Amino acid sequence: MVELLSPAGNFISLRAVLENGADATYFGLDDFNMRANAKNFSLNNLSEVSKIAKQYSAKTYLCSNVILNEDRAVELKNNLEEIAASEIDGIILSDIGLIEDVVDNGLEAHISVQENTSNSFMLKTLKKLGAKRAILSRELSLEDIKKTVKKSPIETEVFIHGAMCMAISGRCFLSSGLYGRSANCGDCLQPCRKNWTLTFEEDNNDSVINLSEV
Repeated sequence: MVELLSPAGNFISLRAVLENGADATYFGLDDFNMRANAKNFSLNNLSEVSKIAKQYSAKTYLCSNVILNEDRAVELKNNLEEIAASEIDGIILSDIGLIEDVVDNGLEAHISVQENTSNSFMLKTLKKLGAKRAILSRELSLEDIKKTVKKSPIETEVFIHGAMCMAISGRCFLSSGLYGRSANCGDCLQPCRKNWTLTFEEDNNDSVINLSEV
């Protein structure tokens, strides 16, 4: 079975993706997803999101894919009961340490692409931890995906459209290093998409490559 899962950044896009045939939708919560500068949803919105999705018989997944420090991890854990009460279906996690807590609250635990799941051994470990689904690394080729999915004991998900960061499945420190704005905490200024000039030494001569032309 194939499930078409589409992102929703607000109530307008939520209805748009559902009316256009998405089987499920995922969305961010303030301070807990990689799109910190987007409108996002609040805890108070989740019941309404769930209610709308049920009108289309669609599933709903809350995305928490930032790197969680101690305070953020505790905050998310403390909110799980309220999140579950909203009747969404599951949470997309970048931190496997919260899988057990998510499952204990009656929610599906899906593992974010940020975990860089790239082989069936990882998938088997995630199953033991209680995960129902894992989003495979964006760096995998189609052949790699076929081989891995064939051996997977849990559901698998792959991106079919989206930005390809200059990092391993999105774990990038370029924005943080240049601007003090962490991509891993959802505050990326996307410097990798600018035109760059790369200079390196080779045989004692400087070589210059314009990355906008590569």
